[in-house]
Amino acid sequence: MGMLLGCDVAWAGDKPVLYDKDITLDTNISLEMSVNDFLNTGGLDAALTVSGKNNDVAVKSNPNQKVEIVFTDPGTPLTRGIRAHNVIDEKVLSSSKDVLVELSDVTIKNANVGVIANGTNVVVSLDKVHIADAKAQALYAMNAATIIVGDNAVLALNESQRGSGPNAAVRVSREQRNELEGSTIIIGDYATIQNHADHDRKENYAVNNDYGIVTIGDYAKISTNIADSGQALNNHAVVSEGQRKDFGRTVVTIGKGAEISTNSSSSFGLRARTNGEIFLGSDSKITTHKDNSHGAYAAYDNAGAMWGHGGGLISLADDVRVTTHGKGSHGLFATGVSTDIFAAHGLRVTTNEAGALGLYARDSGNIEVGAGAVIETMGADAHGVFSEGQGSSVSVGGGSIAVSGKGAVAVVAYGGGSAALHGTQTLKAAPGEDALAIFAQGAGGTHVSRVTGNGKMD
Repeated sequence: MGMLLGCDVAWAGDKPVLYDKDITLDTNISLEMSVNDFLNTGGLDAALTVSGKNNDVAVKSNPNQKVEIVFTDPGTPLTRGIRAHNVIDEKVLSSSKDVLVELSDVTIKNANVGVIANGTNVVVSLDKVHIADAKAQALYAMNAATIIVGDNAVLALNESQRGSGPNAAVRVSREQRNELEGSTIIIGDYATIQNHADHDRKENYAVNNDYGIVTIGDYAKISTNIADSGQALNNHAVVSEGQRKDFGRTVVTIGKGAEISTNSSSSFGLRARTNGEIFLGSDSKITTHKDNSHGAYAAYDNAGAMWGHGGGLISLADDVRVTTHGKGSHGLFATGVSTDIFAAHGLRVTTNEAGALGLYARDSGNIEVGAGAVIETMGADAHGVFSEGQGSSVSVGGGSIAVSGKGAVAVVAYGGGSAALHGTQTLKAAPGEDALAIFAQGAGGTHVSRVTGNGKMD
């Protein structure tokens, strides 16, 4: 069977489909094709393409209509499931044609990219979505496009291509450097978002937002699980890494009850840099399992005159729990000027290995934690609160800080850093382990370190 251009009816077969005018699909679509089937199509680069190159176009399906796309040669870097765009000569303009895709039930297997939306005025709305074994991205929005998916979505990368990324199950990026606004991805409740592979990978994420807005509903499960033989690094679960502030905000918002985890070295639960922001809802859990894998990490990045500079922002709602299981894996870590981590009431941080600090502010980083906090560290030299460097600050609104490892200190201010304890505080250090409750040391000159409190301290 051949491909249909500007087709009026739904399609089933082994060749890609192009829709370039309005249509309502009245039957299921089932496309199963090999790489050769896909490549010998006269230039189409997706199994189902919706093009607004020449005119406005809307492709919709009736309720319960199914679209299934399966590639029989997993692993090829050339395959895309659904592509919606209004690109003309590789350019996207603010005046481009409107493109709308509304589908009710979508399954895509073994694609390099599951769904890609490219261009201003491009909107892809999918109710039920199951994207399995994608290789680079499950959802990818770029150049001011919008993707919306409903509840219970499965967005999974598995057996990712070898080598370096960044690949991500959910990705928003800015590829065209002009006046376009950021892209948007909105995902409903109970989503499963994962990037898993059985071989070493670098810089592969579950969620990667470097220009735009990503909103994920309640009770999401977000994870990276990359086989780690020592080379799998920087495989973070959620990344928000912005551009210049005057280009617009770069924000990831995740609802309540989320479960976020990583399982390779130097892989953080949350990472915000360069004006990137992350907001995590109440009763959520962050867990990391390898060395140097922090729960939440906000950093400053000077990207130069082209993109400007700025710090990351992470905000945690009530009753968030952060647990790390690796050496040097801090609970909350803010480093650099203009970097902030805020946690509301009831934060609980537990670290289990040597050198894994509970709350760590460095080089003018700032951490502010509300009342009812429980900070617990169990490894040698794993301090509960550590504020290091001129301008760094940690503030805890009340609760308990307990350290049990050799040489661990409940609260440390060092090299010009400051720590402030408010409300009722319980500080515990293991007796006989060279541990201390409070330690402050400056760096000489004007670099004065301070630990202050204005409530009851036990």
